[in-house]
Amino acid sequence: MNESRRLRLKHSPESGQVLVAGIFILIILLLLVFAGFDIYNSIRAKFKVETAQEAAAIAGASWQRDSLNLIGEINLIKACSVLLTDDDNWITPLPVREQYPELSDPAFRSLRIEAIQKRIDVLTEMQSRISFIGPLIGLAAAQQAAKANGIVSIGDLSDYIDQLHHSARYRPELGGAPEFIYNYAWKTPYTGLIETISRNGIAVYPNAINGSTPRVEPPELAYQSFYDTIYILDSAIKAAGYGAIYPHQNSYGALARLVKNNAWNERFANPPWWDIDYSTNAFPKESEIFSLGVSVTGDTSIFNLEKRPVLLDAAKNHLAPEHLQLVYDNQNGPFAPGSLSLNFFSYDNSWYPDYFRQRYSDYDTNHYNYWFNGGDRDPKKRVLRGSVKKQYHYEGPAAYVETAADVGKVTSIVRFTGQRNFNKNTIRIGSNRTGGNITDFSDYRPGTIAKTLGELKDEQPPIALPLVLPVFDKVILMPTYMPIPYNFYVLRPEDRTLRRFLMWLSIQENLENSDGSLPSGCESYLNALRILVQGPQFRYYLWNPLFNENEFDRTWRSKLKEWDEERVKKPDAYQYSFKGSDRTLPGYFQEPAIFVPCVNKRGEVGIVNYKDQINGGTAQRHYIRGGNYMVVDSKGHIVKRGEADPTLDPECCGSCCDCNGEGGGLPHFGSGFSTQKGPVRM
Repeated sequence: MNESRRLRLKHSPESGQVLVAGIFILIILLLLVFAGFDIYNSIRAKFKVETAQEAAAIAGASWQRDSLNLIGEINLIKACSVLLTDDDNWITPLPVREQYPELSDPAFRSLRIEAIQKRIDVLTEMQSRISFIGPLIGLAAAQQAAKANGIVSIGDLSDYIDQLHHSARYRPELGGAPEFIYNYAWKTPYTGLIETISRNGIAVYPNAINGSTPRVEPPELAYQSFYDTIYILDSAIKAAGYGAIYPHQNSYGALARLVKNNAWNERFANPPWWDIDYSTNAFPKESEIFSLGVSVTGDTSIFNLEKRPVLLDAAKNHLAPEHLQLVYDNQNGPFAPGSLSLNFFSYDNSWYPDYFRQRYSDYDTNHYNYWFNGGDRDPKKRVLRGSVKKQYHYEGPAAYVETAADVGKVTSIVRFTGQRNFNKNTIRIGSNRTGGNITDFSDYRPGTIAKTLGELKDEQPPIALPLVLPVFDKVILMPTYMPIPYNFYVLRPEDRTLRRFLMWLSIQENLENSDGSLPSGCESYLNALRILVQGPQFRYYLWNPLFNENEFDRTWRSKLKEWDEERVKKPDAYQYSFKGSDRTLPGYFQEPAIFVPCVNKRGEVGIVNYKDQINGGTAQRHYIRGGNYMVVDSKGHIVKRGEADPTLDPECCGSCCDCNGEGGGLPHFGSGFSTQKGPVRM
């Protein structure tokens, strides 16, 4: 009996179940352990990248500061050079009257002026040399600072070097940059130093003023994700045979701003609806990397009486007081400023807020207020604790760098979202001010920016005097929350083909390519724009101008669950499609938003009243399939995709809020365009 029972137990179908369960639990534990390694590696990589970027940005800005001060010192020497005419002050003596008895007084005076002019020209050449080489030393210092903090080489500058060698922008025979810039033969030493730095490996990519960085309107044209999204939607439409494409597999956020704007929809019918302006990106006659923003001027207003106290104070620690006073006491003497080309180095337009204020109507709202006034007037929304000191109210140069570090992931469990990665196993850090995933044109900066600060007497900004002076004494890191400066570009080795396409598009009047001049490899970009301008066959799928929102809200505000159920069963009858009979149905961004609660703690179903956090009064959540919900605000408006959920506290975005779903909390890229403060820029 016992033996029979033992045999039955031995062959029982339940035998081995504990072993299977144990193996399953062991696998889960191993995955959790490996995930722990990934989390540790990602945190370590974030700290390494952040530290390296800060060190590199400070190194670059420090050389911007030193270069500006050196140029300023030479400006002061020029200001006094017209007086330092004694032979004791120069290795090469000036002509004396006894040597040229045959010359008339005017002729001899011209001879003396010519000799002094040569000395001033040498000083000008020194300043030009500094404006090219100083920032590049900063670039080299930035690479070393990043490498000293554990960042390895992530690429090179071969694309930029190739442009320096071959682009018409840098070739004088093709109308590009001149061979000599203020007496300095710049190209060979400038290119050679960049090649040397590149050969040693680029650990951080710098900002630059480059010929391939136009001001683009609409700005979406400058980003690869824009064209990718066009093809994603077009493929979905064609796969559906131009019928309804619900359920959607993409948020189409890259197209949201344009298709939802009636003005743009009208412009699409009248090419050229684009504006690609390269005029603000002429060769700056200085280093394009970590540019200083300086230019030569013949302005002699420093000799005006009202400028005297400012100049004397700025120069008192650099030149002998008696020499400075002589400048003013003898400004109408035999070598007065008007007799010579002093060629002072001054601040160019990029330093002056008024220059941008005159060019861009949104400058104060979307840029100046964030850089200098701390952002929003609401204390809870300010980006700075207070306004920037008035002596620092100027634009000017900045040193921006960005890099990436290999995370060394063990598993694929831990994923890095919201990153513009160099590859799938690298991580970058920076400002993320949207509520969801990031796309290329969100103004998201994964890098760090540092700025040089200085001031004149009585808390005046450096630009109060029209020439560069040695008054810069600080380098500080700036919050990455700030909007990107105008004409700002990061010298990354990417999107070369897209840049060529934009150059071609900038001089086109339509999208026909009738002369066959389209650069090779750019066909996909042109085709994407041709798809974009198609209204009924393309854009209306996202935003139908024939849709009557008020009528839709009146019809469905009390029965959203019914609308959702019917839309799932018969999408062609409830969502716009080109082959549908009803052309007034809503497009994707006109449909009610579906919000996904983090946790439905109350087990809510049906229609539940909530406080309307945006408009006041009472809003309603209409719970639908899967525990998700739609919202009708206190005004009877059905909340559409890309609009904020008024049932959530805008100040709350954490575990206490339903802020992780589609459109949950504030608008984000899951349901609309970027909430980034300031205009979208490159």
